[in-house]
Amino acid sequence: MPDAAPGAITAELSALGQGSPDALARLAPLVYDHLHRLAAGQMRGERAAHTLQPTALVHEAFLRLQSGLPPDVRSRAQFYALAARIMRGILVDHARARATEKRGGGAALPLTKPGSLPAPNAPLDLEAFLDIHLALQTLDARDPHLARLVEMRFFAGMTAEDIALALDLSVHAIRHDLRLGQAWLKKELSKAPVK
Repeated sequence: MPDAAPGAITAELSALGQGSPDALARLAPLVYDHLHRLAAGQMRGERAAHTLQPTALVHEAFLRLQSGLPPDVRSRAQFYALAARIMRGILVDHARARATEKRGGGAALPLTKPGSLPAPNAPLDLEAFLDIHLALQTLDARDPHLARLVEMRFFAGMTAEDIALALDLSVHAIRHDLRLGQAWLKKELSKAPVK
């Protein structure tokens, strides 16, 4: 099924923002295929016998979306960025639970290759996923804007143009800020101890 027309998605987001009880049910089939591709991309590095599959990840994201959307989600790009953030949170919760089982505690896990920065939607192992998540949390405390941009690029697979559209900023400004955020993240990840 091809992606739905952006206008249809925006109309349902508007209805959802206005409190329409059926808007999420109407929105779901319009965005499902794209969200499934996002989920599959985020799970690409997971083991084959992973207990969470892309379909389950999308369904869990929809369950979390039922509590409502933030008021600043007005466009398709903003919705996909939010959905990617929610899916990342679900995967982090799942990875933490696995790490606790494997290691007997919740300690941070090191990167296999310090300072490595993955390509957008690249496969990540458990350790890399958790390290990047922790680094993004640190960046978010220092500069929420840069953290959001890096998250949109690496976890939602959005281009600079998509991000600029979602945030109503210039592509030039987004590219500049993405370079700053990526450089900070790479430096932060290089501090991670080697196994």
